[in-house]
Amino acid sequence: MEWVAQFEGIAREHHTLALLMAYTGGVLASFTPCTYPMMPITVAFVGAKAHGSRWRGFVLSFFYVFGLAIVYSALGAFAALTGELFGSLTTNRWTYLFVGNVCLIFGLAMLEVIPLTPPAFLNRIQVRNIQGHDILSSVLLGGASALVISTCTSSS
Repeated sequence: MEWVAQFEGIAREHHTLALLMAYTGGVLASFTPCTYPMMPITVAFVGAKAHGSRWRGFVLSFFYVFGLAIVYSALGAFAALTGELFGSLTTNRWTYLFVGNVCLIFGLAMLEVIPLTPPAFLNRIQVRNIQGHDILSSVLLGGASALVISTCTSSS
């Protein structure tokens, strides 16, 4: 763990280098196998909404990454601000039991063993009626993607 202390010392002395190291670490984490299932979803979304326009595809991709960045930043800030509490919470067996049961319930709901209906107000929300709905959808999809793959990429 001496190499961690070396990186810490470099980051404290050279802030620009610390940003570069964080960026490089993020890029390397994006090559983990957990991110591969998100690629077809992202390509299908951007490809369908871009309507053949490269510029529109670029803008939608930009806002998708913006959604990713918002969620990753919020999760990182939460972890940094809570410090050891976050680490002890995520390694607690009661947390594992809770998350396991939530996964079990949603799995059974997906198999239609347990009926799970969304709240009525969610059924009334229609994103396509909002001005700029493609950009909003892109940000929301990016944020949801970050939540899905953050458990794998953040542990790398």
